[in-house]
Amino acid sequence: MQDRTLKLLSPLLYESGAWPRRWRADVAARGPWGVVVTYHRVRGQGEPIGEAWMEAERGIDAATLRAHMEFLARHFAPVPLTQMADPTGLAKGLAKGKGLSFAVTFDDGYEDNLTVAAPLLRAMGIPATFFVVSEYVGTDKRFWWETLAQMLRRTRAAKIAPAEIVPHFAGLAGPLPLDSPDARQEAHRTMTRAMTRWPHDQVWPALGQLAAALGVESRSEGRDYRLMDWTQVLELQAQGFEIGGHTATHANLGAGDPATIEREIAHCLGTLAEKLGRPVRTFAYPYGARENRGEVAMRALERGGCLAAVTTDLGVVRADAPRWLWPRIDLNKRWGFACAYNVERARQANASAFISG
Repeated sequence: MQDRTLKLLSPLLYESGAWPRRWRADVAARGPWGVVVTYHRVRGQGEPIGEAWMEAERGIDAATLRAHMEFLARHFAPVPLTQMADPTGLAKGLAKGKGLSFAVTFDDGYEDNLTVAAPLLRAMGIPATFFVVSEYVGTDKRFWWETLAQMLRRTRAAKIAPAEIVPHFAGLAGPLPLDSPDARQEAHRTMTRAMTRWPHDQVWPALGQLAAALGVESRSEGRDYRLMDWTQVLELQAQGFEIGGHTATHANLGAGDPATIEREIAHCLGTLAEKLGRPVRTFAYPYGARENRGEVAMRALERGGCLAAVTTDLGVVRADAPRWLWPRIDLNKRWGFACAYNVERARQANASAFISG
């Protein structure tokens, strides 16, 4: 079924029970499966978006997160990500009468994960895994895409031609207009899509060149949204949540020097193990696409004792899914039929999503 048609029919297909029946039939035919859901920031009830109109910053509100959890718990059994990684983990869902499991994940380590998301999840009895960037915990460092967002908000320039400023943008259509909030959002999206493919050591120098062209600062510190410190990360763990790795500096693990890739993973896993007092069993690739991982990273994760790693590929986790290439899904709307549409798209996703880039 064409995706547009699927979206248009989603209210009928979900409210009639057709999709939930299809999911259960899939379990009967092919065995249990699960979905891994991705989040980043979570805003408190009534918290204004403020300057964070860039989609990479604003996250979702607590009411939407609650609606997602209610939808998932209606159709799936909540399990920790490490339980999915256990050979019998997916089958645990069968013991709960569903054969369908879900795991919740949060990337980057924002403080609101502890203050907003964790209380909601605990009240609902839902486990989660929080992936943190080891060298950013307890610091005021900005992620580079946040710096780029601030630069685009503050510039007075009406356009920018990235390829004329930074050679790594070669092939990028330009110039990019900056004459409206929507245009700046699209310029941010276009440039970040390119920059996530670069080796990490090329990103900050490029931001400096872009800042000069835009007539603004390129600030690497001075966060708008706090990250957790180690005391808070430990508090999450004490509450029963899992902590996973997300590299030392949020580096692309699919490009650059193999020694640097290995160091990003080893430093992250080693620091977390020391701070948490236990080994780290799960990992999320920064950016998560095919070009952001590879054999070097997967071998380093195996040596580091991880059980599984998650990507941003679209799909569901079945028993035969490669454990270093688990897909995840985004739930962006609060309505049940919209959540069901995203689950069904993931279920139908091509198995090639599991192939390493």
